[in-house]
Amino acid sequence: MTEDNNSTQTEKSNTPEELEKPLVNSETPRELSLIEQAEATAKRIEEANKRTEELLRRQEEIATRLLLSGKTQAGIPQKTPEQEEQEQEDKRVKEMLARHGFKTD
Repeated sequence: MTEDNNSTQTEKSNTPEELEKPLVNSETPRELSLIEQAEATAKRIEEANKRTEELLRRQEEIATRLLLSGKTQAGIPQKTPEQEEQEQEDKRVKEMLARHGFKTD
């Protein structure tokens, strides 16, 4: 029993040279890599957010200019269902006349 205890104590005790050596762990490079990836991703997200804010600000300016200039879509007459049906009927008649050799222009 004393031999096992002595060998265990010897394994656990570290010399000053061993304490100064960097710990090499198979997970250490991966963890650093994940941290670096997370930092890079955070940086890209921040840049994208800044770009989005700038684009939103520009859209708001354009919308304001359109509103103040009277060029918004308000007031544009909308076609009624009857008008749309009439246009489709006219198109069908023109196609039928064109098939029979009549000019429709």
